[in-house]
Order: sequence, then C-alpha cells, then structure tokens
Amino acid sequence: MIDKRVRNVSNALEGISDSMTLMLGGIGCVKKIATNLAFLKVVQDGFKLIERAPGLSVEQIVDSTQGNLIVEGEIPEMKIF
Repeated sequence: MIDKRVRNVSNALEGISDSMTLMLGGIGCVKKIATNLAFLKVVQDGFKLIERAPGLSVEQIVDSTQGNLIVEGEIPEMKIF
C-alpha cells in the first residue's frame, strides 16, 4: 500500500534510467522506488515493476520509463489509503 500523497510527484519515472546508479551515491543505496506511476524494486538488471498506480496500464508505465523495466507476471494496482 502507498499513501496517496506520493501520487503528486509529476512524471517521476521519466528520469529513471540506466545511468541513475551514478546519481545514487553507491550501488545498493536505494532498494525501492515509489512514484506517481508505480512501485519499483531496484535489482541488478534494472527496475522490477511491483505495483502500478490505479488506472494505469503496464504499457503506460513501460512507455514512461527510460531504464530497463522488468515486468514479470500480472502487476497489481496499488492500494491507496
């Protein structure tokens, strides 16, 4: 679940790319990312899609992400409280 206040970040995934590891200050510092579009887990090969924002399709998230997005199986919608 994610607090609805996080959804106010605009176009957050557009800046996520393979070069992001240079900005993170070290490998392994960031393990999970929550944006207005999705909840992601940082893995060795890129970003694993864990949940999607309500009303968004996986395709919309893929189109908005520059980095290597890993999609495995059915991706559930986030539960907003």
